[in-house]
Amino acid sequence: MKVLSWNCRDLVNLRVVPVLKDILGVHKPGTLFLSKTLVHSNRVEEIRVALGFQKVFVVDKDGRSGGLALF
Repeated sequence: MKVLSWNCRDLVNLRVVPVLKDILGVHKPGTLFLSKTLVHSNRVEEIRVALGFQKVFVVDKDGRSGGLALF
């Protein structure tokens, strides 16, 4: 199984999702880990649907730092 880990430093940017889709299409990981997402769980859930993953575990941001997502 392939695991992709990315320090994305802000998932608020709408251009991130198409880039992630391209990366996932090339590497086809079974698990995706994103750090420093800087977003709340509702935005990560939207991204989960857009990327086609079945489940996600989220740790929300704390102020202007943090945020983790494991797909």
